[in-house]
Amino acid sequence: DVTVTDEEIQTEYEARKSEFSTPELRDVQQVVVQDQAVADKIVADVKAGKNFGEAVKAETQGEPVSLGQVTKEKLPADIADAVFALPADGVSEPLKSPFGIHVTHVQSIIPGTTKTLEDVKGEIRNSLALGRAAGTMESVREQLQDELAGGASLEEAAKKLQLHLQKIDAVDATGKDAAGTDLALSPDAVTLIFSTEPGDPSEISA
Repeated sequence: DVTVTDEEIQTEYEARKSEFSTPELRDVQQVVVQDQAVADKIVADVKAGKNFGEAVKAETQGEPVSLGQVTKEKLPADIADAVFALPADGVSEPLKSPFGIHVTHVQSIIPGTTKTLEDVKGEIRNSLALGRAAGTMESVREQLQDELAGGASLEEAAKKLQLHLQKIDAVDATGKDAAGTDLALSPDAVTLIFSTEPGDPSEISA
């Protein structure tokens, strides 16, 4: 009986949009130096035709450091905007941060994606319905508990609350009837049955 409207799904989608989004990734190399002249020369070498690794090695005798595939948030705030403004295979101008002077190389770009409402509509509908059903079941559980505590029999309480009452003639500790047929009871229900004294009502278990 649980219903979820399209308007509710739309609202939930907007509230949870970040869950359905994958941020842009950039495969970044960088070199960090403390001398502005060295940083300027690396950039000039790249503009003159050297690849980034060659330019870094020529000016520092070292290799660029690979940062791997990173999101914008993983980079130092001082350089993040500039790095994410570069095209694929682009090399930045010298960028300053508290760590020193960075020259970065974007090796490749993996675009971010966002699933559309249509992509996740069923998932959102199910999530909302399950949450609503859980709330409804808790309300029913409380009402049933009140009825039984007030002296009503299980049959009377079920009738009043419009619940389906199932009678099982026999069940063993494995959840099977006398003929050996599996009754499809949950393990928790079977445990509850066998922990309840004959003639007494059990606790209400969900």
